[in-house]
Amino acid sequence: MPNDLLKDKTVVTLIDYEIVYDRLESEFTRNLPKEVDDQLPVLNKAIYSSPQKTIETLEYLKNKYGPLPILLNYLGASYMHAGQDELAEKYITENYAKHPDYFFAKINYADLCLIKQKFNEIPKIFNYNFDLKSYCPHRDTFHISEFTGFYGIMCMYFYGIKDYKAAKTHYKILKQVAPGHFKTKQVKQMIYPSVFRLIWNFFKYKIVKLNS
Repeated sequence: MPNDLLKDKTVVTLIDYEIVYDRLESEFTRNLPKEVDDQLPVLNKAIYSSPQKTIETLEYLKNKYGPLPILLNYLGASYMHAGQDELAEKYITENYAKHPDYFFAKINYADLCLIKQKFNEIPKIFNYNFDLKSYCPHRDTFHISEFTGFYGIMCMYFYGIKDYKAAKTHYKILKQVAPGHFKTKQVKQMIYPSVFRLIWNFFKYKIVKLNS
């Protein structure tokens, strides 16, 4: 995707790289201890279905093999889904500090910045690149989770700074490739809220005003 997107954020061009669903090897996942590698597929799913049990396994693996980036990544996500926000933030921040080039460390840290409304941090995290190919020009293949994570962040970032045209442009890119993904649906609810949500937000605002 060309850098023209930065000049005209309403332009959507064709994706000129491959999106895959199978696992992609990288310097951060290559040559993992066999015990860690064997459990990753199960742990990846268990993060959402049974995060507390997953945390126990991940803490055991981390204590045994050290703070591997993928273990810190899974720990941050597990604690987040378990509702333990402070520990989630601890591991997300630690992972980004120790492994700043790890793609998912960046994604999770950017999500954390968005939650805290630190919108100015997002361009810095991705070196002022707002499309995936510009950010990783040396790569021609991306995993679906990298794609949805990146564009989900860009949608929320631009929406947060009230650049709604850019937010909608990035949403179109997300929808083009992953229409049924939970991240796409999450972004859609934010950018194109339902009538019910609009009514709810209106009355919630009124209640806040009355109580303030």
